[in-house]
Amino acid sequence: MQRAKEILSFYLASYWCNMKSFFTYRLQAAIWLIESTVQLVMNLVVVAVIYGISSGIPGWSYYQLLFLTYFASLTFSIVAVVATPWRLPQDLRTGAFDSYMTKPYGLLTIMSAKYSSTTSLITGVFGSLVFLAYAAAHLSLPATFFVLAIPAYLVGMVAYFMFLQVLGVLSYVLIRSGSFINRAIGTMGTLSRYPLPVFGSSVQLLLTLLVPLGLAIYYPVEVLFGNVTPLSYVSFMALGAALSVAFYLLFNRLMRSYESGGG
Repeated sequence: MQRAKEILSFYLASYWCNMKSFFTYRLQAAIWLIESTVQLVMNLVVVAVIYGISSGIPGWSYYQLLFLTYFASLTFSIVAVVATPWRLPQDLRTGAFDSYMTKPYGLLTIMSAKYSSTTSLITGVFGSLVFLAYAAAHLSLPATFFVLAIPAYLVGMVAYFMFLQVLGVLSYVLIRSGSFINRAIGTMGTLSRYPLPVFGSSVQLLLTLLVPLGLAIYYPVEVLFGNVTPLSYVSFMALGAALSVAFYLLFNRLMRSYESGGG
């Protein structure tokens, strides 16, 4: 427990410094916040256009797709608040990561403290919660489904977070670049706004077993909508836990290839 308190204290202190640094440049901060807000509103426009010019996605109502869209936005924002992995390859390549390797904290703690996004907390998380509340009010979701969805979401989030950390290190190990992970996350952000079955069974399987995007977004939403059987629920939880451990071990293994000073 004492160790957990020390880690949390270190993270909060670092995050507070990052936030103060962000708001030091007031005009830049204002532009970033406006841009993030516009992107958030555009999700609403896209869903409105889909259901305005067509019959929408079969089996999904307007408010269900709206809920999924902002659930995806919330998830990506939370990941960015905890740690933005696309900034890691650059610091590994230049050797700047060395200055953050402060004992006795582990690599994940250091990364979370260093690479956090202020805009994602202010507009991404809070803004997404507003639109989620709006969509949920029109769906009348039972409280029981929320109780079941929260554990599934947390397990899926951990698996997806660890996957992104692995992807960040791989970007450094394989190509010494952070542009790849930027494009990859952009693609995943687009795919996550739609029900996985619309992409076909092969893509759905890929985004569940290899890329745990479905475990973090699609399946928790299906739990909320009451479309998951007890057996499937247990299977998703077990798969998420297994992937979390596997990606954590792989992350630590890959970080051994980092050479001080950028290699």
